[in-house]
Parts: sequence; structure tokens; C-alpha cells
Amino acid sequence: MERCLAEKKWGGYAGGDAPGVKFENCYWCHDKEIAAICTDTWGVEVRPNETKDANQPWHWVVIPAMGLCMGEIFYLKELAADCAEDGVYEFFFCGPPLIITEDALREGMSVIEESFEHVLQTRQCAGV
Repeated sequence: MERCLAEKKWGGYAGGDAPGVKFENCYWCHDKEIAAICTDTWGVEVRPNETKDANQPWHWVVIPAMGLCMGEIFYLKELAADCAEDGVYEFFFCGPPLIITEDALREGMSVIEESFEHVLQTRQCAGV
């Protein structure tokens, strides 16, 4: 994320290779009763995925089967610096849900549809 912010180029950020957790992490999250996870990457799990059988398999397990909430594309640089400065790595995080009205949903769906069309065209141009 830092590189993209500095260069003001987000080209391959969403959808490209990224560090993250591997599929087996879902067992650890379940054992430790993790309620939520946040990252500064676009997808929490490692990309490319470790399997060709499914896209984003970690998501397939932790969201519907475990109910784990996740936050992606968080800007964590200042939080990390603050924690390192005083050695305190515990903090309160509040992530209220977005209030989405019916009108906003309708408008949002048209934006999503346009974005999806763009993604499909980009992938077709790239031969994916």
C-alpha cells in the first residue's frame, strides 16, 4: 500500500499478488476464536492462492462457516508507528457497519455493475 500511495498508482494493487495468510490459518482463527481480522492488503489471504481449485478459498471458509469479519485495505502505518513507540500493541477498534439505504443500494449496484464490466474487459484484454 505504501508504494501505491507514494507513486499514486494503484494499477495491480487489487487483484495482483499480495502477502497474506494461507488457507490453514482458518483453523488457527477458529481455535483462537478470532472475531475479526484487518489488513492493509486488498484480500487478507495470500495471492496468488495456494490452490488452483478455488479463488480466495480462505474467504469461502471464514466468512460463511465461521462468521469472521474482515477489514481490507486499512491504512495501518500510523497505528503501527504508535504501537512501536510506546510498546503497547493493544487498542480499541470500532468499525461500525455502513448504513445503506435502498436508494444508496440501487445507486451502488449500478457502480458495482460498471466496475464489474471494467474488470471483465481488463481481464479479457490481459488474456485472463
